[in-house]
Amino acid sequence: MATRPITTECPHCGVTVCFEQKGAPIQNTYTDFIDSDDEVPARFEQTLYPGQCPSCRKLCLVGTEECEAWAEETEVITYPTLIKKPNPAFPKEIKIALGEIYKCESVQALKAVAVMSRRFLEQCCSTCGIKKGPLKEKINELLTKKYPNETLSRHAHLVKCMGDEGAHAFGDVAWDEAKASVLFCEELAHHLFITEKRFEKIVASRKKRGKKVD
Repeated sequence: MATRPITTECPHCGVTVCFEQKGAPIQNTYTDFIDSDDEVPARFEQTLYPGQCPSCRKLCLVGTEECEAWAEETEVITYPTLIKKPNPAFPKEIKIALGEIYKCESVQALKAVAVMSRRFLEQCCSTCGIKKGPLKEKINELLTKKYPNETLSRHAHLVKCMGDEGAHAFGDVAWDEAKASVLFCEELAHHLFITEKRFEKIVASRKKRGKKVD
């Protein structure tokens, strides 16, 4: 039985291709908790088939995953899992730290995601020249003095707390908490190392031309 063609990024060579079906589809179902306050796990359904990348000719499992809680939303998946790559414009140490988070996320290592997100906060502070004191104080200095943003600061402290719990022997991290940590780290990296620099250049340019900046 053939399935509809799947177009996605190859986990081996990174090229976006339409995978050639090389075998019969495989059906798989499992249950998992989506949110930390869920009482009943959601049911996931996967339809996978052995596919060959027309670019590198390597094989992998490729298909779709649907969840009854997400109505008609469908996610394209591959095995091995495609690991996201940090923005190349980030500083080297930030790319490494964010890359570690992506690796943990790709295998759904939730506690590891939380712990590596906490380490990412440490790295952001260090890269911005804030290296002394407990992490809580460094976050305050980074996001209330150097880059004032009340929302980012509040979320950063929550990510730190989840990282602390993930590192404890009996700590636990829910799927939605891990996912939120990943999204926050991406947003923080963009704010600190891309958006901020772009707007600094724009402000300097507008001041030079005598234009308003506020």
